[in-house]
Amino acid sequence: MQYNNECARATFHLPYLTSHAEHLRLCYKFSDSATKSGKSEFGYIQAETQHVEMTESECGTWTAHVNFPAEDVEVEWWYELVGADGTILRKEQDAWRREHLTKGRQLIADSWTEEGIAPIYHHTAFTESLFSPQAGTPCRTLPTGTRARLTLSALPVPRGFRWGILGSAASLGEWQPAEVKPLQRTGVYSWSCPLDITDVRAGFDFKIVLINEASHEDIVWESGNNRHLASVDEAYAAEYVHVICSSPRIDVPRWRGAGVVIPVFSLRSKGSWGIGDFGDLRNTSCQRHYSQRLLVRLVSLQLNKCFRTQSNVS
Repeated sequence: MQYNNECARATFHLPYLTSHAEHLRLCYKFSDSATKSGKSEFGYIQAETQHVEMTESECGTWTAHVNFPAEDVEVEWWYELVGADGTILRKEQDAWRREHLTKGRQLIADSWTEEGIAPIYHHTAFTESLFSPQAGTPCRTLPTGTRARLTLSALPVPRGFRWGILGSAASLGEWQPAEVKPLQRTGVYSWSCPLDITDVRAGFDFKIVLINEASHEDIVWESGNNRHLASVDEAYAAEYVHVICSSPRIDVPRWRGAGVVIPVFSLRSKGSWGIGDFGDLRNTSCQRHYSQRLLVRLVSLQLNKCFRTQSNVS
């Protein structure tokens, strides 16, 4: 499809060193969020997976161009390493990338995800209840007119802490802990901050950090080498730049939960047909007095799935 000003043209940049005859492949799904034709686990019914073979534009940097036939789309994507015979040699694990693209030229500066968010956290029990923004840190939108942004995919952190970024650029604190830049929650597992478009065009080094909200100078640095955003020519022509970060290399305590387990059949009431049913869940004392959310576990034909039910607690 030929590009025009009424569609979104995304250029994907990914640094990755390959062996001879290997190349990278971009895999993506997208939906027209303006039509909202239906619902899926992540919001909208998504089209079938599309594949684009990437080209090596510079030594170790792979590029792909995609035109989206709508001015308002939500895109989910990941990458594969492909051999000379078309065999998939390597595939990203649990990559969690989802961006909302508007019309215009978009540059997506990406990195390979070694270890993403575990599949268990993609279930609605977490995304719509336990880790939902309503249950913890609320989501916020970045200021209108933001041309460049950084987005981190990560699980929520313990209360009293926040994700942040420090880097070599002046707008990122020049590695000074006192100048750390906090990230705002923009999705269930998305944390973002605006970037200076001048810094993006020049390139910079940075690291993700964990901030103690009681003292911003008390931070935890992620392990390993610095992350690096290389300067690319497309940054000068792009109307919007998205810098995508994989999960931080910081050990965060895993989520633990405790609660009361009650067999539904034992919740018999006057309106029941001999045993309790789902309507009786609203009248349980644990629901009214001890919890603002209720998880129902269905066990049938060896199929287990968690569903969230609405709470009567305000």
